[in-house]
Amino acid sequence: MRLLISSGGTGGHVYPALAVLEELHISAGRRGEKREPGGARPSVPSAVLWVGSAEGVEAEILARQGLPFRSIAVGGLRGLAPWTVARNLGRLALGLVQAWRIMDDFGPDAILATGGYVCVPVILAGWLRRVDSLIVLPDIEPGLAVRFLARFATRVAVSFEESRPFLPDAKVVVTGYPVRRALFQVDRATARHMLGLQEGERTLLIFGGSQGAHRINLAAYEVAGQLAELCQIIHICGRADEGWLQERRGRLPR
Repeated sequence: MRLLISSGGTGGHVYPALAVLEELHISAGRRGEKREPGGARPSVPSAVLWVGSAEGVEAEILARQGLPFRSIAVGGLRGLAPWTVARNLGRLALGLVQAWRIMDDFGPDAILATGGYVCVPVILAGWLRRVDSLIVLPDIEPGLAVRFLARFATRVAVSFEESRPFLPDAKVVVTGYPVRRALFQVDRATARHMLGLQEGERTLLIFGGSQGAHRINLAAYEVAGQLAELCQIIHICGRADEGWLQERRGRLPR
């Protein structure tokens, strides 16, 4: 099976797709699937290509994973000025042409997508080419792209039952949230040592997503001094605010 994956923009889209890819390999081996004449198992990708955007985090993440990556033009639509929406519609149209050409080269048997505007050209190109597609929705409420694409996808796998009202019910299957197995293999004591955490003290995690959230970062800094007297803090801030947060961290009580 030649699998084309489309996902990007944030780690919240990329990592669930990686978890699904990992499970495809593991579960097929566990089931002991018979190999096809060429030596491949039917549900295990014999080739994988990831299609994302050049502006998102996916290129860097996939380089670390050793997965091939191609980028296409993409642009958001919600909450933007009319002229920006018009420009981004043009970018999505260009992305559709680029996705079509990529599929000409790669010849996918199936498409896996986890959301973001980059999936729009890919799912549409796959639908026009009659390629089966699965959308995996990590969030409870789908974004604009997933709501639009659900009508063109073969199936939509949701993490929560509460997602059903937003999507075509006949296509929805509840699978739960895909999690990479490595996250279950972390030893608590080892993690505390690596992060410099004291055993027995309460620990607070502040997390605004893979890219951070500026408002959460501002609020966290405002109360960090008070919180530090009550517990030890792990603050995942994202790259954009890391510089000034690192500089101001030295002013905290500990």
